[in-house]
Amino acid sequence: MALITPPYHFGLVVDDLEEAKHAIGGALGMTWAKTQRRTSMLESASGRESVEVCFVYSLQGPPYLELIERREGSIFGHAGLHHIGVWSDDPPAESSRLQDHGWERESVTVKPDGSWIGGLYHLGIGGLRVEIVDIGASGPKLACYLTGGDYGLPPPEAPTARRET
Repeated sequence: MALITPPYHFGLVVDDLEEAKHAIGGALGMTWAKTQRRTSMLESASGRESVEVCFVYSLQGPPYLELIERREGSIFGHAGLHHIGVWSDDPPAESSRLQDHGWERESVTVKPDGSWIGGLYHLGIGGLRVEIVDIGASGPKLACYLTGGDYGLPPPEAPTARRET
């Protein structure tokens, strides 16, 4: 019995997001959601750092393919397979369980008050990372994103017909 859920996405760090979308999309027949750009506060053993994150998900899945643009000097500093993403209904407990097995917490995205809000990465054997994602908080955000919205924001509303009086 697996203790961790099957991955719902794979994260791949690439040098150029637009180039990767074109190359992977053409070769594998994938299409993409809207490219997202944001600044995130990442906390690791070396402290907190602000990182501009640029990413996109495939519309085909699950498992989805997430492309993340490489950011030198950050957790996203090396091109290649970065992580497998799994859902959890209790990320702190899953994080503790992985740490008990020697998979150190590498980084987590935090709010200004230090509370975790996502991007919870654990590093294991062979450089394999697992991203633990809170299904209650992130599941609805992903659903909105994959239907045309921004990750974390609802999709754009369809124009409504105006009624003349």
